[in-house]
Amino acid sequence: MEAEKLASRKGAAIAPSREQAVQQGRLILIAEDNETNQMVILRQLALLGYAADVASNGSEALDRWRSGNYGLLLTDLHMPVMDGYELSQTIRNEEQGAKRIPIVALTANALKGEADRCRNAGMDDYRSKPSPLAELKSVLDKWLPVAEPAMDASAASTLSTAVARQSETAMPVDVKVLIELVGDDPGIVREFLQDFLASSVGIAVELRAACAKGQTGAVVAATHKLKSSARAVGAFALGELCEAMEGAGKADDIDALAVLLPRFNIMMNAVEKYLESL
Repeated sequence: MEAEKLASRKGAAIAPSREQAVQQGRLILIAEDNETNQMVILRQLALLGYAADVASNGSEALDRWRSGNYGLLLTDLHMPVMDGYELSQTIRNEEQGAKRIPIVALTANALKGEADRCRNAGMDDYRSKPSPLAELKSVLDKWLPVAEPAMDASAASTLSTAVARQSETAMPVDVKVLIELVGDDPGIVREFLQDFLASSVGIAVELRAACAKGQTGAVVAATHKLKSSARAVGAFALGELCEAMEGAGKADDIDALAVLLPRFNIMMNAVEKYLESL
């Protein structure tokens, strides 16, 4: 989904064109391999009035950064080809006194010591994802301190209403979580949920196959990817199961995976049925 398309929908501030953003030094580069997370961040930036490009791994992001077009880098930490740590270190090594780009890490793993590791890699800030709109806006205000277009009344109302969501839900997917992240346009919300459904079904197939073959590395990769996007759309129980299976995979604990997989299947089935009913 393109940033221009997202920005044209209800509740979004008017973002500059890509060319204008480059001229203003405020084009944002997103390094993120998960498609659902890409869409969430693009939608958030569109709501806040920012233009952005997306790179699907650190190596692609590095090539884009070398163009000199970007005023800020938002990067995931765990990506294929080149992760966020190596990306940040490489950029800092190549800058060598040139203009320093602010780098903000966005990660689903709020692990002890990870903030220090980010700073040691040359990053300026660290935030867990999914990041609420208000928090993301605060980060952008801090690290990209350029006058931004004022959010219109509709967008401001959308933000304040979304932040006042209920804390828990009995449903397998708490749609209010996604509304807090991307706004309350029904079309946008439905599009995100359907895209998540399609991608999660594919990942679930990969996960089951990896469990059946005892391929713990593939289990870790699949559950890490699904964990992040599940939390972004409010499927917290599914996200927690993915985190547990990711941990079991890292420990090569086949017995634990055998216990967790049936629970995963039950929750995945509930999420699928719920999203298909919308």
